[in-house]
Amino acid sequence: MTSIARDFGVGEKTTRNTKKNTVAMKARIVQTYEEQRKKTKRISISQFPELEQCLFDWLGASRVAGLTISPCMLKHRARAIADAQNIPEDDFVSSNGWYHRFRKRWDIGATFLYGEGGEVDKDDPVLLEKICQLETLIENYNYDNIYNMDETGLFY
Repeated sequence: MTSIARDFGVGEKTTRNTKKNTVAMKARIVQTYEEQRKKTKRISISQFPELEQCLFDWLGASRVAGLTISPCMLKHRARAIADAQNIPEDDFVSSNGWYHRFRKRWDIGATFLYGEGGEVDKDDPVLLEKICQLETLIENYNYDNIYNMDETGLFY
């Protein structure tokens, strides 16, 4: 014991106490490890990083263009990219779980467009045509049954 204490530069009593309490110390180390393991959060690593990079780039370009991308649209786009990269449907499934992990990995939050940020291009000919179609569609409805879905709290 004396030579061990001298080699490590500690007192002989410290060496004896360490040897005597070895079992208790090991149990405490295991307990601490288990407690820390429960608190530790793992960063999930993508199985298809190229696919996710392409999807993230597409999402960024869509947001710059002012487009609103729903989770369903994002999952469909992911499947289309997977098909383009020849990833079999059995290997990659764009499920809700995958979508949430993708958002977490890439730190993607929800962006809400309202006010001027949510405005549309009112000079767009396709939009004007659709508005005309909508006006003819709602002609037959009573005005009490027509709602502006941008400003109502109506749930159906």
